[in-house]
Amino acid sequence: MRLKRGLGLPVIVVTVGLVAAACGGGSSSSSSSTTTTSAASTTAPPSGGTASDIGVTPNQVTVGNVSILSGPVPGLFQGAPNGADAFFAYQNSVGGVNGRKITLKSSDDAFSCNQNQNETQSLAGQAFAFVGSFSLFDNCGAKVLQAQPTIPDVAFSLDPVAQALPNNFSPSPLGNGYRTGPFIYYKQQFPKAVQSVGTLVANIPSSIASWNNEKAAMQQVGGYHIAYERDINPLDTDFTSDVVRMRSAGVQMVILGNADYKTAARFLNNAQQQGYKPQLVESGGVAYDASFFNQRPDPGPLPRR
Repeated sequence: MRLKRGLGLPVIVVTVGLVAAACGGGSSSSSSSTTTTSAASTTAPPSGGTASDIGVTPNQVTVGNVSILSGPVPGLFQGAPNGADAFFAYQNSVGGVNGRKITLKSSDDAFSCNQNQNETQSLAGQAFAFVGSFSLFDNCGAKVLQAQPTIPDVAFSLDPVAQALPNNFSPSPLGNGYRTGPFIYYKQQFPKAVQSVGTLVANIPSSIASWNNEKAAMQQVGGYHIAYERDINPLDTDFTSDVVRMRSAGVQMVILGNADYKTAARFLNNAQQQGYKPQLVESGGVAYDASFFNQRPDPGPLPRR
């Protein structure tokens, strides 16, 4: 049995939905390159099985994962390798892939573009494919994958550059555009709030691209007016000045989905301290992180979301 990069993907593709669902939680890791091996037993490979590519042996298939595990937001996407490893443990328990055990090599880009590119380059020489990686800097690793188009990248890419690669297989392609359903609903339920919208956007390519698509969707729905927006440094910790400016601008709808959960929690803490109560706060998926409320020791009543 021979495995070649770019082939035999269906078994690996099904892991990504689980990985994406798990990307918000889990324990943090300080290691820049950790190896996680599923402990479940596997059946023996077929007689005469051979290795024919990087990361493939007669008994094992090694795949890579590059995610944000440490840095200014420790454990931000620890759930990505955790979710992938959990699925591989299951797959190994039922025989692996043609008798070969799947082993995950997980690397930490430490919230760094250069580190993401370096870790991707390193794993490209060790792994058959990348599975379930989750990072705000996947556009940096995309430079490596672009130069090596035979390496499958099975991941929920956040950046259009990464997702446009022919060897990227995302379960939810971004493309250009954004869902209009929520904005239609907000306009129906909060017609005055949508006339004055404010937002904070992490100053990284994936967040900026997402926000530009959201703005286009609002424009298509009509009735929305962006009264305040600012690109923020992911390391910013105090948003009192933004609260004051949004209130002065009459902002009644605040969008926080293009930053991490800590930014959303800190903004709401600052808003509470200033007595600012916008009519609607839209947080995307970041407020679903299990640590969100831990960042708000005295949350009080939240605006509707």
